[in-house]
Amino acid sequence: MSREEFGAATTRTPPPLLRRLQRALPATGADPSADAAGSADAAGSADRAGSADRAGSAEGSADGGRAAPPTPALARLRVAVVAVVAGCLVAAGLGALGGRAGVQAWESAPEPVTDLDGPVAWAVVEQDRTEPGGGEVQRVSLVVRVTDLAREPLVVDGAQGTFDAATVSSVTPAGTTARPGETVTVTVAVKVTCRSPQALRVPPLQVRRAGHLRDAVELQGAGDVLVRVCSAGDPRRAVVVVRSAGTDGDRLRLLLAAPTGRTTKVVGARAGTVRLTGRLPIFLDAMDTVLWLDRPRECPAQWATGGLPRTLQLDLDTGSAARLPVDVGPALARWLLAGPCAASPAATRSAS
Repeated sequence: MSREEFGAATTRTPPPLLRRLQRALPATGADPSADAAGSADAAGSADRAGSADRAGSAEGSADGGRAAPPTPALARLRVAVVAVVAGCLVAAGLGALGGRAGVQAWESAPEPVTDLDGPVAWAVVEQDRTEPGGGEVQRVSLVVRVTDLAREPLVVDGAQGTFDAATVSSVTPAGTTARPGETVTVTVAVKVTCRSPQALRVPPLQVRRAGHLRDAVELQGAGDVLVRVCSAGDPRRAVVVVRSAGTDGDRLRLLLAAPTGRTTKVVGARAGTVRLTGRLPIFLDAMDTVLWLDRPRECPAQWATGGLPRTLQLDLDTGSAARLPVDVGPALARWLLAGPCAASPAATRSAS
């Protein structure tokens, strides 16, 4: 039988058996005698292969269609994925150990030279050398004491720029240096436009540390000076004015305003040394605003002997803390006399 005849005779053979038989057949052009012998061998091989295939198919059906073993390429892919995952886990562990070591080193580091959590200096107004003037811009001269609170020398290096109603024109002597713990005195020249609606405060002084580091130092007590200067003279530039005062039962009613339109916060009120309570805080602007104060429950000894006060001290926030005395007139004394001070002869004389 020739190769073509054998192939035609085996076309109905199942595909696995056909592939095995085709691999087993000799190449085209082989010896015809060998072809016949090969045919017999091939037939036997085909019978054995077919039997093996049928047995394998039956075994596969019995096992529920077990998957074929993985190819070499799939095995190599699995090995690569496992290697990558293992490398990531090792890197994460080393990173966690390194981060913990860094945190421990930072926690055990020595304390810095300068305490960055607190101010490096303290500046307070010691004296006001302002001369009264009636111009649009008021000139204020302040004698300021600056104390070095850091652990290194500080140089007073002028003041910060600002868009507020007050600006610093000079700080003399220029470049004054303070050693740690030392207090130096400088003169701060200020220009203030009282009718400006901007915040009424002196901008912070500027001090320079080693390495050209600069810090801002608030000037304590400057707000009182600015309020006093602006409240003198022209009422249109006053910080706060009292439009009217009266009583309503146990409460004192004050009608207040800020003529410049500057937003001003009233945070407290005092009559002499007695802190008054009421509807506080309130915010003032150019519109009239009512401040209600509650009558105190007792009459201090200084009122019983020296007479009742006629002015109130208002605690303000105009951009900086300040205290302003305002004249309330006899309404304040009558209001106090109607309460616990009624039995005091001196208080009665002061109210009349």
